[in-house]
Amino acid sequence: MKTIELQLSLERVVEGVEQLLEADGDAILVRLLPAHKPPFYQDYIGTSGARYRIYFRLLPHSRYSISSRNSLDLVRTEQITLVEACGGCRLSIPYLDGSTLPITIEKVINYNDIIRIKGKGLQRGKERGDLVVRFVVKMPNKLVEKEKLIGIFDSYY
Repeated sequence: MKTIELQLSLERVVEGVEQLLEADGDAILVRLLPAHKPPFYQDYIGTSGARYRIYFRLLPHSRYSISSRNSLDLVRTEQITLVEACGGCRLSIPYLDGSTLPITIEKVINYNDIIRIKGKGLQRGKERGDLVVRFVVKMPNKLVEKEKLIGIFDSYY
């Protein structure tokens, strides 16, 4: 059995894949259902009767910054400032379909805190996952005087 690696973006995995591959003069019709579950490989038979194992590899970056996936849940890391972490903020999160999801944070956010947006993950049949947003708080690069720090917070409100 010959092996082939096919690199895919998370967006293509979400949408599903139907692609004709050529290998050693053989044609292979690759079909991957939307939101396919691991194991992330499938076996195929080419037009010549040869057997192939196609390994699907996710590309490391996507234009929507989805950093990983946990079953049907999508995980995104969002960087926010210290002021936003302490005083709340409004964010627009890019989503897989090209839209943006407005999010209002009205609590103090600590490093690695998460929020879960129900029903905005991958869908398989009637099941639908969540979009999990993990926050990374960007800390100042240098120490500032107490008065400057107070001024930063005062100007924000």
